[in-house]
Amino acid sequence: MAQEQQQRRRPPERRSNGNAQRPQGQRANARRNGAPARHARPEQRRPRSKAPLAIAMILFFVLVTAGCIFFITKCQSDQSSANKTEAVEQTASSQESETASNTGKTADDAPSTDDTDKKKEKAASWELTLVNKTHPIPDDWEVELVEVADEKYVDARIADQFMQMIEDCRAAGYDDVFVNQAYRSHETQQEIWDQFLDEYLAEGYSEEEAEALTGESVAIPGTSEHELGLAADICSINFDEEYNGPIQTWLRENGHKYGFIQRYPEGKEDVTGTKNENWHFRYVGVEAATEMYESGQVLEEYLGEVDSAAKTATTSAKTDE
Repeated sequence: MAQEQQQRRRPPERRSNGNAQRPQGQRANARRNGAPARHARPEQRRPRSKAPLAIAMILFFVLVTAGCIFFITKCQSDQSSANKTEAVEQTASSQESETASNTGKTADDAPSTDDTDKKKEKAASWELTLVNKTHPIPDDWEVELVEVADEKYVDARIADQFMQMIEDCRAAGYDDVFVNQAYRSHETQQEIWDQFLDEYLAEGYSEEEAEALTGESVAIPGTSEHELGLAADICSINFDEEYNGPIQTWLRENGHKYGFIQRYPEGKEDVTGTKNENWHFRYVGVEAATEMYESGQVLEEYLGEVDSAAKTATTSAKTDE
């Protein structure tokens, strides 16, 4: 009985799990030497955050990129502006050169404002009244007539110059100079037009064809310079043979001294819209006639009224009726 109680009081034996147990004294010595306890965890350090550095780098990259884009864009804009300016200057220079080339003058020789105003003032004068296929006689046009040859009349304002020219032509040796046509009323012009038109219709032409053929030789009523009283057809008394003879040559070379020009010269049909008429002379005044004679211009060119729609007339040798 006593033996059983002694066995119960003995502490139970610890079973080994395969690891040697440290003696109590060795554990104490380890603690005194600063060694960590068996179950103590080592101290862990938290890593420093890298977010501020990354944000700073991103901002720096964005600023550098924006600066580069701005610089490149500004350079391109400046280059584009420079190119546009150069293009405008080249265009202006080209237009100026082309204008000067068309007029046969340089930019320095271009007409001044005073010259332009002077020409406009002349264009408004009665002696430079333009009458052709696209410019009919003004509605308010009035004429006072003076007889200068047998039943031939001109505007009283040009009668003295006209008769002086004829007298000087005779004095130059052309005694056979003859005034074939001068002033013509609107009614007379209409009669001549109708006469030619009827003849072509009788030959079998359509009305459109007959009008076109009539227009080659006769001015449409209301568009003939003969109705102005400022024009005349001058030839030899034998006009059937001398419509382009020495008399017309003398008048072409001297008419400007009296204020007259050959109104429809050869080579200007596309400007005047009328075929060559060596016998038709028109009063425009001494100054204008002299300028046109020296420059070779016709009235449309002198007034700056060249009509691009003017039709080239035929060059058949018909009398201007």
